[in-house]
Amino acid sequence: MPNPKILVVDDDALLRDLMVDILDDCTVVIANDGLDGLQRYRDEGPFDVVVSYLEMPGGNGPDMIRAIRKHCPTQPILLISGNPLLLEKAQTELGVRVMGKPFETIYQFNEAVRQLVSNGRLVRT
Repeated sequence: MPNPKILVVDDDALLRDLMVDILDDCTVVIANDGLDGLQRYRDEGPFDVVVSYLEMPGGNGPDMIRAIRKHCPTQPILLISGNPLLLEKAQTELGVRVMGKPFETIYQFNEAVRQLVSNGRLVRT
């Protein structure tokens, strides 16, 4: 089975680089904001998982997720934010897995992505 292909969308270069390092055995495509993420999704997809920060200038996570879901309703998505109220709202409205920032452990982030990869592959086969 090929390495999972992950789209990581975040305007914070340090966090984006950390996520890429954690996912070192994956093929990772990075984007700087929701608009860039949507363009990369269209140009370089399909992806096993999309990981996105919630609030970004230049196109936010929820707008990008809605556009992705129009194209692929079953796309596994992990949404990240430091605001628990916004995460809860996004989880309810968008039906995505959410994770608070900062991560409790690197393992927590890695495991969340791996679970989404496994679940997504089961849905698509």
